[in-house]
Amino acid sequence: MPNSRIFSDLPQDDLIQLDTLLQNILINIHGIAGRKAILRNAGIDNYFIVSLDFNLSMSELSLNLVSKFKDYPVSSRKPGYHPLMVLLDYFLKQPERYNLEDSDIEISEKIISIGKSKIEELKTGIPVPPSPPNNPSPIPAIADTKPPSSTIDILIITALKDE
Repeated sequence: MPNSRIFSDLPQDDLIQLDTLLQNILINIHGIAGRKAILRNAGIDNYFIVSLDFNLSMSELSLNLVSKFKDYPVSSRKPGYHPLMVLLDYFLKQPERYNLEDSDIEISEKIISIGKSKIEELKTGIPVPPSPPNNPSPIPAIADTKPPSSTIDILIITALKDE
């Protein structure tokens, strides 16, 4: 799948917020086994978890996670799966348990929305803009199937009162 690293171009500000979010959560989880358990409970594949070094400091571990999430390719075998989206969704289902602040929820929803859009784009080959956080569109995006030469700049519709 071309361009299957869906978070490789995530803006630096979003990466910093993600790193801070992960640090704040992981620092409250005691021990290596607890940190691994969070990832397993979220539904992250074991081969991703075993590639991590849990002996690092919290700041190094969170940076390592962010880096691995950025470089993780979506595969054609599991086209809807990405460990970052799975983890953030897990946290969002229990915001009180993980002491998520509004900014944590906002960045999580934003990243999930970006991921879903990019996965859909990979499936269809048609760019799909991400839904704005906290306000997902109830109407799915419809791909423009017309060639660019048939675009309309102005359209005026008129009708008589009796019509």
